[in-house]
Amino acid sequence: MKRLRNIIDGIPVEATDSQRRDVVNPATEQVVAQIPVGSAADAAAAVNSARLAHPGWARLDLPDRLDHLSRIADNVERHVRELAELENEEMGKPIPLAEQFIAGGIAALRHSIERPSQARTRLPVRCSLVTAAMVSPLIPHGELGIGAGLGIDHPAADDEGVEAGPLCQPWVRRPALTG
Repeated sequence: MKRLRNIIDGIPVEATDSQRRDVVNPATEQVVAQIPVGSAADAAAAVNSARLAHPGWARLDLPDRLDHLSRIADNVERHVRELAELENEEMGKPIPLAEQFIAGGIAALRHSIERPSQARTRLPVRCSLVTAAMVSPLIPHGELGIGAGLGIDHPAADDEGVEAGPLCQPWVRRPALTG
């Protein structure tokens, strides 16, 4: 059985609380993994990681940000089947349907990348950060310097641009490339 850990700064780490929850495949009713329950300290560490990553992300100009996002879309695309199998195992979604959902998320991300790429002027960019635990597996560790937060548009972002809310499918969210 898989024993999952939190990912902070792109590195799998044990939760500060030893309490765990079972992940049950609804189709088979078998426990397929255990996840950490997490604590306020774990959430604070993830938020701190995202805050530390923010200056590195903020220094990137629009073409560099779009390049990072494009590489994430490429990486997700390379792993569609694996991600669909995980969704099937975790929530019972049929694999072909999961592949369609993921493909739709990739298409939405690529559309969001292409729109500012086609603009003739430099757009001011405001991006919130996802906690490092959400997307760091999709970015080589250290790619952005400290941490591995990414800009996305999500209402849970606080006024400093650090998002602390959970996302089921981070690749489905579109980047916030607004002024």
